Amino acid sequence: MSLKNLNQNPQAVKRPRAYHRQRWGRWQLDAWKHNLVFCADWGNYSYTVDLSRITSSAQMLDWIFQFKGRGDPQDMADLLQAFHDILHPQANLCSSGADKRLQRNFLRDNLNKTPAARAA
Repeated sequence: MSLKNLNQNPQAVKRPRAYHRQRWGRWQLDAWKHNLVFCADWGNYSYTVDLSRITSSAQMLDWIFQFKGRGDPQDMADLLQAFHDILHPQANLCSSGADKRLQRNFLRDNLNKTPAARAA
């Protein structure tokens, strides 16, 4: 595939699907409920991002700023990595600086509801 074709259809690139219970630091994916859950080490504090409510780059950015200050810098970095791995924002939400919308079936079609096999 040429770069020209890739720029015209960034979704043509096959990416590994995020899977149920995948972790990014203290964040964990619930692929069944389409939630990304932050579980702090202290107390019973948790924070849930409803991924089904993210259909635009503005909505993703809103979640980022809502979480700011609730965890440490590593938690923020992990959140950004989780968004990258789950939503592929450069391809699906804001490629070339243009605001795009996720299709209604995006999460259903792109999340693996089976936990990854553990290494033996």
